[in-house]
Amino acid sequence: MSEEAMTAVPEAQQALYAAQPAWVTGTFAIAVFAGLGGSAALGLRKGLAASIDTVSLVAVIAQMFYLLALSNTLAVTGITSAILPSLVTVIAAALVWFSMLAKAKRWIG
Repeated sequence: MSEEAMTAVPEAQQALYAAQPAWVTGTFAIAVFAGLGGSAALGLRKGLAASIDTVSLVAVIAQMFYLLALSNTLAVTGITSAILPSLVTVIAAALVWFSMLAKAKRWIG
């Protein structure tokens, strides 16, 4: 986030952003790139899709655990800020389920 954009954010949210540990950023990167890779593998009908999607789901869960349980994000931003993280977790779980189903039915190698 640029400094200009950061100054537009309330101070409490700036403090949340500044206090975020590096491992949370790392899990975000893993979740995104593994999700992309798993989806690409699924589209290419590769059996490795289920494993890659599982890595993405684990990273999503770790990131959301920090966001919802280890930080005071909900106290600062309100309960509605849990909606999108919950949706992301559901989508990641659905990708794992679908890739495992596709592998079991031999739609993918």
